[in-house]
Amino acid sequence: MTQLHLDNASGEALFARRKEAILGRLQRHLMNSCATCSEKIPSEKHHSLSQRERHATAEDLAQVLTSDTDPLHFQVLVHLAAICPQCNDQLGDLGQLHEEGLLPADFSITELDIFLGRSRHAAPGLLRRILDQPEEASFRSAHHEEEFRSWGLVEEMCSESRSCSGTDPEKAFQLASLADILAPLVRCPFLPKDCVNELWMFAKAHKGNALRVVDQLHPANSQFLEAELLWNRTRTQYFHYRERVLSLRASLEMDQRKFSEALESLAEALELAKVTQGQQLDLQATILIQKYLVLTYSSNEIEAFQTLEEAERLLEPAGPSRLASIVLQNQLDYLSRTGDYPEAQRLLPRLEEMTADLGLEPDPVKLTWTRARIAQGTGAPETSIRLFQEAQQSFLEANQGYRAALVSLELATVLFEQGQLQEVQQLAAQMLSVFRAQEIDREALAALALFEQAAATKQLTERLVRDLVDYFHRAQGNPKLPFDPS
Repeated sequence: MTQLHLDNASGEALFARRKEAILGRLQRHLMNSCATCSEKIPSEKHHSLSQRERHATAEDLAQVLTSDTDPLHFQVLVHLAAICPQCNDQLGDLGQLHEEGLLPADFSITELDIFLGRSRHAAPGLLRRILDQPEEASFRSAHHEEEFRSWGLVEEMCSESRSCSGTDPEKAFQLASLADILAPLVRCPFLPKDCVNELWMFAKAHKGNALRVVDQLHPANSQFLEAELLWNRTRTQYFHYRERVLSLRASLEMDQRKFSEALESLAEALELAKVTQGQQLDLQATILIQKYLVLTYSSNEIEAFQTLEEAERLLEPAGPSRLASIVLQNQLDYLSRTGDYPEAQRLLPRLEEMTADLGLEPDPVKLTWTRARIAQGTGAPETSIRLFQEAQQSFLEANQGYRAALVSLELATVLFEQGQLQEVQQLAAQMLSVFRAQEIDREALAALALFEQAAATKQLTERLVRDLVDYFHRAQGNPKLPFDPS
């Protein structure tokens, strides 16, 4: 059976038809999903793809099968069904259509394409069935029931684990643990036997990520070490999991305050995303957002903002998206922190419009914090005080000590500017009491004690408060950093 990648002639033909509504959108998706096909259109032409990317649908397939066959259109549909789980879910079992002779005679699909397509198509149903069982029974099923030994199911579990890690960490860990059990049991007759190590590596990394989000950093590190051992056994890139594993590992390294290692992992992940995933821009943008956060915590502000601008340029041709809104919210945070209030105020309605159009909600506490800074910088102190207090309370309730301290100190700058010195004294005393109870690091606690003493003895200056704000921003990435006022 033949592969369905574009050759140079079909790549040029597809580009020539880029303005057709369906082909144009599917073309962009194909370029972003397959490195081999992406290479068939010269890179300087990618920016000319005018249609917004979208997944294939069952309606697309019905249109091709019930009208005069369009070989190029059909080739794109079949190939997307093989390489994209979302397209596969919409298009159904193309392997069955192939076996029933309903596909155009000029095109066939590989046995591997059929195997993966069927596995991925069945995965959501299998996932529902195993999760409908009590947790203990689900683990027994993973160990003993062969129907769950599915490549697509392991991928689906990893994807769901990553998606719910922030909202339901227990479920994220259950899913990743089940994937870790199943991955070494999966067999694919169309791949070398050791390729299962690539899938197992993927599962291990997601188990490590699920442990990371609940601050189990040492066990998380152990999972990533096991993932690295599996990678060293195989070093295959059939499925391009490696760049995603490196991205997850960088998140752990950032939580461990290993910023140099995190930047190295992200640099390798970004290079792989560019080379092995063609122009898969969403993954590249995700990695760049991670890099921005690492650079911010390591106080490399200029390069951090340049990284956000790079992510914005990557995402801009495709129009508004969830990732574009995340980039924009981080840009707003940066501009408000660095004092460019007019530009931040200009961009704020753009974020509100984008998230409303997409049906998304930006990070509410982070946005409140940004609004508070903008209000302070544009002459609305009462609004600023109220918003800082809202953000402060949210961070305290979430036990996020350094962020709560930062917001409290920024609140103190507004109170100080308004001559509300008694309120500053009360805030300083409250902060010291609260953060002693939260057991934040000794150096940070010493800085807060200095703040409380200066406020109580009326020796507090605006410069000292701003030095403390700068210190706590840097101390998020280096908790043992001593406070050294200027």
